[in-house]
Amino acid sequence: RLPAPLRRAERVRRLAQSPAGLAESLRCLGTGRMPPLWDDLPRLTIPCLALAGSLDTKFLGLGRRMAQLTPRLSLQSVASAGHAAQLEEPGLVAEAVWRFLDQAESKQV
Repeated sequence: RLPAPLRRAERVRRLAQSPAGLAESLRCLGTGRMPPLWDDLPRLTIPCLALAGSLDTKFLGLGRRMAQLTPRLSLQSVASAGHAAQLEEPGLVAEAVWRFLDQAESKQV
């Protein structure tokens, strides 16, 4: 869903990455290497924001699950965006982040 010029630029950037570097990144930083933190979510005491594109059903579902476990978590769906919401709808993502920060700041006063 990216505009053609952005899609081309992203493709060029990704193709320029080193296969060895990508493999190492997956080995060290991939989601399969991350410890599960689901049991820790209910203990969060700070405001949290989860963003997911409205078309990214997997991560929107994970966000909903996180929101059920974390009273301080706000889940925002980014309209018309998929997995790369920050690239597909940067304005909407920025608005959601600023709105969250404004709300978090006003609750601390």
